[in-house]
Amino acid sequence: MKVHLWRDANCNRVCVVYDSSTKVPDGLLTGNVVQLGNFDECLATHALDADGHGLFWGQYCLAGLAVERAWPPPNASAPANNFSNHLLAALAGHRLQWAVCLPASCAAEDLEAHLQARMPELLLADAEAPPFELRALLLATVFAIVMASTAYDVTHPDTNKDALWLAFSVRKNAAALFATRAHGQMASVNGIKFLSMAWVLLFHKYCVMVETPNDNSDVVLEGLKYDWTQMPISNGGTMAVNSFFVIGGLLLTHGFIRDRVAGRPFSLVSFYVYRYIRITPVYAVVVAVYATLLYHMGSGPLWNPVMAMHRENCRHHWWRNLLYINNYQPVTSELCVVQTWYLAADMQLYWLSPLLLWPLWRWPRVGRALLATLLVVPLASTFWITYARRYPWADAKDVSNEIRNSYFPLIHASAYARSAPFLVGVALAWALHLTRKNRLRLPAVVVALAWVSLGCISWTITYALYIYYKPDHAYSALEAASFQALHPLGWGLIVAWLIFACERGYAGPVAALLSWRWWQPLSRLTYTAYLVHFAVFYYDLGVTRSPGHYTHYNVVHIVLGDLVLILLLASAAALAFELPVLNIDRALLKPKQGASASAPAPAKAMQRLSVPAVALGAPRPSLRSNGSAPGAAHVNVAFEDDLPAPAPEHDQNNSFNFQLNYFSIEVFQLQ
Repeated sequence: MKVHLWRDANCNRVCVVYDSSTKVPDGLLTGNVVQLGNFDECLATHALDADGHGLFWGQYCLAGLAVERAWPPPNASAPANNFSNHLLAALAGHRLQWAVCLPASCAAEDLEAHLQARMPELLLADAEAPPFELRALLLATVFAIVMASTAYDVTHPDTNKDALWLAFSVRKNAAALFATRAHGQMASVNGIKFLSMAWVLLFHKYCVMVETPNDNSDVVLEGLKYDWTQMPISNGGTMAVNSFFVIGGLLLTHGFIRDRVAGRPFSLVSFYVYRYIRITPVYAVVVAVYATLLYHMGSGPLWNPVMAMHRENCRHHWWRNLLYINNYQPVTSELCVVQTWYLAADMQLYWLSPLLLWPLWRWPRVGRALLATLLVVPLASTFWITYARRYPWADAKDVSNEIRNSYFPLIHASAYARSAPFLVGVALAWALHLTRKNRLRLPAVVVALAWVSLGCISWTITYALYIYYKPDHAYSALEAASFQALHPLGWGLIVAWLIFACERGYAGPVAALLSWRWWQPLSRLTYTAYLVHFAVFYYDLGVTRSPGHYTHYNVVHIVLGDLVLILLLASAAALAFELPVLNIDRALLKPKQGASASAPAPAKAMQRLSVPAVALGAPRPSLRSNGSAPGAAHVNVAFEDDLPAPAPEHDQNNSFNFQLNYFSIEVFQLQ
């Protein structure tokens, strides 16, 4: 075969085809399992006959093979019987991918026949990019509206401007978005919001890097499990989402109490409707971009496997997102905008919150008893489900799809399992309300004990998983159930104490740090940054041309660059979609009033961009400097689609049982 190729009249072109394909790789045992060949060289290949007519063009194919672990996993101490078993043991849990460059005249079936002759149980699939869709013109329309509104704002210096014409003005919205003001109530929330979001983003980046081609991919995963310096990223990052449930419950209850103290009527319809129209438009835009535009914004060896899946998920399941029920998606691989399970859980808790807030206000004793009772629900339900189904502590890399698809809606993303930190936030708001007039004086010993105790809880939550990850650790359903049930509550108590201490003067320099005025504009971007950050990570993965090499320096370098880009995209989304919706709401939905009272100045009104108002009654008063509105609930930015791993039950069988269960070929042609 090689002789014939070299003697071909288009020898050079055939050599290019061969050169751009993957050869037998080295470093398989260290995780070098993704071999991408040369994507651009393959697609640029073309051969002509003597008359100048095309003979063939290059077609890039990416074959993938998943090697699953046996379940239950084999005993870690059992020796491999031969080299093949040793190799499969090292590759278990990985997805091997390798590039093949073929003439465009070859169909996927040709490669399928060739590979299935050697691997008869494999499944083949192919995909090609469709033409650019007309719906992409919607972005151009929005851009034109933004430019027109900005031009109107700039060219009409008078103060009597039409509010609707100014709704999309970049000049006006940017001034509100990036404004800083003197510290107000709960100013520390701004710092906690942004730092928690950055923590979540860092963790998500590591999750994507596990799937990114590296010649030492195993180092990434092993470091997240066993490296004490990286465990705060992997383990703490998965817990940081609970910070936003605490903040959501806190700000919702704080606004509810403030409206009731002011004597404003409570409208349940407005409570629900305003929240929905406040956070949904920009969310819907992101879903639409995933379903249409994102797929056409790049190319690369991994582009189809990454982007096509997310596009199809959003095309078929967008309605789950807009109804805020996507956290109960029965198949996790079909999630649209995977990280937005959090928005669904948060919205569901918001829908149910009047059932608790109203008794707390009207019948305090009954309300407090109800709050205590409700705190038991997530603890008991999470404990029992984890124990009965033998779910793991954390990390779902090696878990089967069946376990993953049940674990995600029942534990990871369910509103009831995440309600403990939300209820802690509700309790914190009432504690701050009850101590607002008489300054609470806690003995220094009590304060010190609180800091030490919660520091120990934080340390335990972050590093307890080291025990679970140890290869020789025997799985215990009791341990797993206890950890799953208690860690959200523990994290909620940590965040609640941090906010309480800052508000009541027990945090010292910590309060000064978290209340830094420049956290204000950054915290306003948390919602849109949370919505767009995975798109940036997916883009990075999709355009990868060759494997990299993982080092801590490379990670820091990449993450800082991604963070800047995410904040820029978040700013654009806020200016083009989020703030204009708020302006239109104020112009159309706010009850008409005289010059009295309550309409906030435009700059202050924009303070609400990351804290949507939830309780409408009469006129809305001006907003506080901490970014909360009356009856406001923080639009939490949160966590991930990462799933805990299966409970490792060690099998005493010395044999290795692996399955090669999935194979696909992605086909790319130069359009």
